[in-house]
Amino acid sequence: MGLYVSNDIYCTQCEAEGFRKITYFLDRPDVMSPYTCTIAADQKKYPVLLSNGNFIQSEPLDNGRHCVKWDDPIPKPSYLFAMVAGDLESIEETITTKSNKKVALRIYAEKDNINHCQFAMKSLIKAIQWDETRFDREYDLDTYMIVAINDFNAGAMENKGLNIFNAKSILADPDTAADSDYATIQRVIAHEYLHNWTGNRITIKNWFQLCLKEGLTVFRDQLFAEDMVVNKVPRRIQDVQKLRMHQFSEDSGPNAHPVRPEQYIEMSNFYTKTVYDKGAAVIRMLYTLLGDLFFKGMMKYFEQYDGKAVTVEDFLSVMENAAEMNLDQFKLWYTQAGTPLVIVERKYIADKQIFELTFKQICPPTPGQTKKHPMVIPVDIALLDSKGQHIPVQIMNESDPVKHRILKITESEQTFQFTNVPENPVPSVFRNFSACVKVSVDYSFDERLFLMTHDSDDFNRWDQSRQIYLDCLYQMIQAYQKNCALNVPQEMIEALNVILKKSLTNKTLLTKLIAIPSDIEIAHYCAEKSMLINPDAIFFVRQYMKETIASHFSEIFMALYNKSNTHTAYAFTPPEVARRRVKNMALNFLVSLKTPKTKSLAFKQFKNADNMTDIYAALRSLSHVDHDSFQKACDIFFFRYRKNPLVINKWFS
Repeated sequence: MGLYVSNDIYCTQCEAEGFRKITYFLDRPDVMSPYTCTIAADQKKYPVLLSNGNFIQSEPLDNGRHCVKWDDPIPKPSYLFAMVAGDLESIEETITTKSNKKVALRIYAEKDNINHCQFAMKSLIKAIQWDETRFDREYDLDTYMIVAINDFNAGAMENKGLNIFNAKSILADPDTAADSDYATIQRVIAHEYLHNWTGNRITIKNWFQLCLKEGLTVFRDQLFAEDMVVNKVPRRIQDVQKLRMHQFSEDSGPNAHPVRPEQYIEMSNFYTKTVYDKGAAVIRMLYTLLGDLFFKGMMKYFEQYDGKAVTVEDFLSVMENAAEMNLDQFKLWYTQAGTPLVIVERKYIADKQIFELTFKQICPPTPGQTKKHPMVIPVDIALLDSKGQHIPVQIMNESDPVKHRILKITESEQTFQFTNVPENPVPSVFRNFSACVKVSVDYSFDERLFLMTHDSDDFNRWDQSRQIYLDCLYQMIQAYQKNCALNVPQEMIEALNVILKKSLTNKTLLTKLIAIPSDIEIAHYCAEKSMLINPDAIFFVRQYMKETIASHFSEIFMALYNKSNTHTAYAFTPPEVARRRVKNMALNFLVSLKTPKTKSLAFKQFKNADNMTDIYAALRSLSHVDHDSFQKACDIFFFRYRKNPLVINKWFS
């Protein structure tokens, strides 16, 4: 884009090749330069003139004009240049870094929006403090500025010292933003700030290395988001759901490409789920393999390459030296496209108390890559006995049994033998989604229920709950299409009963375990099974599943709702977010019963709620069960928020 104007606000978007549209320049990411920028404009029309770096001076000019001078002493590539000119207002805070340096933090927005920027400011402060604590990174300029613009043509941009955001990624207040919006704002602000060291001070040698700056920064913002809550697993689940739904689909389609593509016609097409999200998953696998040595490598990376433009190889070489581990084979994650499938087989030799796990990896062909080499795949495993207790994991000819351990798969087929296993265990594999692969394990239905209720790894508990749901829904869709009776297995109902009682202390995890997969998830699963997607069947069967569960647990859901339906003032804190999630999960199930009492409950919440999370949850609950109540609620919602375009987007959805 370069420099453009919208609604009388001038702003820039220079990544990837926009700076050349402003002026002649060696517009490549490896050309790093300090910048001094002087902006002159009509003072009445454009009272605020911003650019990268530190403020130097401002002075009046003739004919009602003025100019402002900015200096950025830290060399940066041209894609990080930014300027903004407009009639904006601001809020400001000052923080002190760990070296006792004062930094002014400012957020600019249009007059109607400035009162909705306080949460963004708090999020920025948390991100700065987190990076100092977790990665020992300190901010380097005197000022850090964010500008929120309604018509910014990208979601957000990490320009050095002057981030520019679309307003939807900044503005929040309880009446117009749901908990999910708050979480997104917090994370996007962190992402752009964290680029200061992974992208800005250490940039990339060429655009083929985009996966390094974006994958590494997405991984860091994932860690930040996990650290902002008490229980990290629900955030991890959210990231994996996103990866599976969007990136796995990209990997299996005609546009499949490596994390580091080898060619491009248009650079803007590089900004894909594979480059960003799979790029982050690859970094996390490296973290899983290296453990604490990963952070040792990061410190060396910051020290060795500060102020330089680097490649994936430069990053991996630092990690190799820090961990004393050869990563040549690991580099295949950057050059081979597609999602590997890992098939897990098992064998128990009772008389020798030996348990064997065999892993077979299949790397499917993708456009331009018909033959693949075996990848390095970290597998976090544990062995559970019949009571759900851990059997110590001890590999043959190795000492020191442990509760769980990381296996490193490097071959097309690889077998591990575990000794001193007193009974045939249920293996818990790929705990916490230790590798971005598809997994096939020959679990029985009962074993999946067992892991769902007993596994100590909460991610795997959730993963098994999804698989059970999807298997049952798939079978019910088959029955529906044959005009056969629908049936929800009694064993599943009993497992949900265990979960509802067992997980009450972890409210956020409870909502994840109980939630029925979305229509889109079910459609993806049907497609994987080579079933022709039938939207009507998916909708009907999913509703039937919800109504059946609600009928069995109506008293429990009502008790959960009443207990969680407190009238405390809105706060975006982990306990309060969890409370609202449980309440609205319970409401959603209850309303599916379509009784006058439950429909009235939802409409009452819609009318009386003091926050968008509860308002929107009640509106969505009514959407499938009562046309009259839903239409009335929709009309009220539209009239109330008709002048707020960000909220009206929710009305459209």
